[in-house]
Amino acid sequence: MIYLDHELATPPDEHVIATMKRYMEGQWCGQTAPYAPIHSEEKQAKESIYKLAGADPEDYFVFTSSGAEAVNHVLFSTYMNVTRKTGKHHFMCSALDEAPAILGMMRLEELGGHFQMVKASSEGIVTVKEVAQTLTPRTALLSLSWANGLTGVIQPLEDIVALCEERGILLHVDATHVLGKGHFPFHKCGAHFMTFDGEPLGAPAGTGGMFISKRIESTPLIVGGYEQHSLRAGSLSLPLFYGLAEAAKGAHERADLFCIQSALLRHQFEQALVERLGAKVFFESQMRLPHITALGFLGVTSEALCYLLARRKVYANMGGNRFQQLVNLLKACAISSPLCHGGLSFALGPTTTEEQIALAVQQIVDVVGCLKRYSEHLIHE
Repeated sequence: MIYLDHELATPPDEHVIATMKRYMEGQWCGQTAPYAPIHSEEKQAKESIYKLAGADPEDYFVFTSSGAEAVNHVLFSTYMNVTRKTGKHHFMCSALDEAPAILGMMRLEELGGHFQMVKASSEGIVTVKEVAQTLTPRTALLSLSWANGLTGVIQPLEDIVALCEERGILLHVDATHVLGKGHFPFHKCGAHFMTFDGEPLGAPAGTGGMFISKRIESTPLIVGGYEQHSLRAGSLSLPLFYGLAEAAKGAHERADLFCIQSALLRHQFEQALVERLGAKVFFESQMRLPHITALGFLGVTSEALCYLLARRKVYANMGGNRFQQLVNLLKACAISSPLCHGGLSFALGPTTTEEQIALAVQQIVDVVGCLKRYSEHLIHE
């Protein structure tokens, strides 16, 4: 198997699994019970998560069941603390954002909110000019993915942060795809909320988190108890929480090495496919995460390519699920339709090797050649 879809999920390593097993077998009782043991590791576990995120110790961290829950928490909290109190009912995200933000903001329209998308540029970014043109005096929140999980393009936040501060608008960044992939500290970026999903870190499914700046007030999405600073009710799942912390620790420790190695492997991968197939590397000149590439193959469709590669146990991503479809992202950036429909995203991981890259290239060359020959036959018929 050659797994090149690490932004959907990265398999937990042995340390994460061992940590979870320890808390599933012997330390499973509810933490609010009077007989519950005190876990001395909790502070250290939180420090690992704070260190990975570059968060200030005074910022609040909320453990969630997913990145989607964390995003919805941000939207609900903003609605309760800003919209209901001030009448500022305008919510914004970009055309490049993922389903939780888009669908969450659409649901706020049922409560009297107004949702608007910021246009993306041909470079795959959201410009401060477009944000400024979309803002209104009633804008409550701007939500952005810090980097896109299919294209790898990193958003330039500095000018957008300054604009939001000037206009008194809350800013949320989804850091799912940047954590452990470079230096992206929450306490320096200027955002008020930062959310992430645990799976791309190598944490177990069902994990995520949210950081809330000490500067603002937050309202819980889930009520029913006083857990997690009264910001999320419900018993803390110790196996999942400590699994996330162990994954965060590992991602932080290997971040520099991972960035260097994956950038080199990605370059080999891209160059080989450009030379052998004439593939198009989308957003090649932009600031991108080191492990993600989106490639376009003329004369084939992404659905057929993704399906046949999976039959050969080479796994890539064309979007869907919590992502948008890659074809829609590319069209939003005004990329020509034939290239859009032959686009596929690849995300390398900590265990990706040079041998796997070489094998993946050969399989892609074979499958694309097969699809093109079949298409030519249909055309002649």
